[in-house]
Amino acid sequence: MSRLMCELCPDPRHLTCHEKNEGSAKAGPSILLLLAGQATSPDRQTSNIVIFASNDRGETWRAVSHVDTVGPIVYDPSPDSTTTTIWEPELELIGDELVCFYSDERYKSEGMLQTIVHRSTRDLASWSERTLDFGVPDRTTVPNDIGTTDVVVASEPFDGFAK
Repeated sequence: MSRLMCELCPDPRHLTCHEKNEGSAKAGPSILLLLAGQATSPDRQTSNIVIFASNDRGETWRAVSHVDTVGPIVYDPSPDSTTTTIWEPELELIGDELVCFYSDERYKSEGMLQTIVHRSTRDLASWSERTLDFGVPDRTTVPNDIGTTDVVVASEPFDGFAK
């Protein structure tokens, strides 16, 4: 991931906060912040969804996981578009899995200009296969931003992503 440029990430709209059950009662729980963003190769021929983490409440960040990669970052909303970009990642903690939802332009052969898909992980190392969640087969409809909340805080102690 070190060869990716993050000109389109990180975006603070895609911030997820998980409490980790560590530290003393005096110090309080430690916090692991996860940030999803879109990154590109220096030649802009790949579009990537990357997860960044911070253990120091956002002072420093490191890339910790790679969710997906596709072709060039090009947006073409025309009905005959052939672009394959992925956009707008959104993280949600669902049960014991971190789920990354994002916009995906790879379903054009099925008549969908842009779709919403997701992949999930329990360890940030391996991700599930991509699942199609929503798309309209009219070659014109774009679901747009999928997030409805900016920050998600786990209500129970969580240590699944401690690295």
